[in-house]
Amino acid sequence: MTIIEQALSETAPKVLATLSKTIHFFFNRVLYRTVILSSPGSIHALHRTATTSPHLLSQVKKLVVSWDQSDNLLNAKLSEIIEACRSLQAIVLPTLTSSIPDLAAHHDLKELVTPVFEDDETTNHFKLLPRADTITRLRFTEPGECGWLSPCEMLARFGNPRNLSHIQFSRRTGANEQNDLVFAEEVASILLSYPKLRLVVVSVFKGYAWSSDVSAVEDSHVWKILLDLKELDDRVVLVEGHRREWKKEYEDFHPEDSIDSRFWARFDD
Repeated sequence: MTIIEQALSETAPKVLATLSKTIHFFFNRVLYRTVILSSPGSIHALHRTATTSPHLLSQVKKLVVSWDQSDNLLNAKLSEIIEACRSLQAIVLPTLTSSIPDLAAHHDLKELVTPVFEDDETTNHFKLLPRADTITRLRFTEPGECGWLSPCEMLARFGNPRNLSHIQFSRRTGANEQNDLVFAEEVASILLSYPKLRLVVVSVFKGYAWSSDVSAVEDSHVWKILLDLKELDDRVVLVEGHRREWKKEYEDFHPEDSIDSRFWARFDD
């Protein structure tokens, strides 16, 4: 496979696809390994592929949906695309809504990433996942703006996946300080309750100017109490969060790149 990957880095895909049926087969395995949907056009195009050549979507190991404008038609097409990608190992979604299908049939799913996960009825169906224990990595990349869920409540919506090894939570400064305490206490509880957990990243976002009197996240109430937790458990990592940063991870993506997360690679020893 490395020969095809190297060729993709040097040759236009449409040229490789015409060389032979065998090369075309391996070319598709690389080309569809990671699919990024960043526009309505890309969603419509992949939906056509799902309809005319559904076998190609069985090659998709990672699906990234970075287009985040709500649209009922696009949501319906996304639902059908996700249904067709039965070999998914990782999925990145801008929001988890009722249009996203039950993921129980995705037996290989190990990682799920979303910037928006709030206390809304559209997230209730995730707790019905019978295969929650296949999930090893969860990322909640941005703090919710309404309907706050605590860390334990978030995991409960996913059926408390017992094999978690990596998780990212997010919190903003200037929020309710009692909830800051609950947040830190529950992260501490999660560290004790999930024996396979190797890394907990907490992204702290600067709050709105009207809600916070600190100029740096390091001076905030939530950062300070999480820093105390970090001193007790070195699996905790604190970083300053930035809105829509999760999208930038895929801006310079190439088909030959690994499906492994660039985010987690930042914290490898």
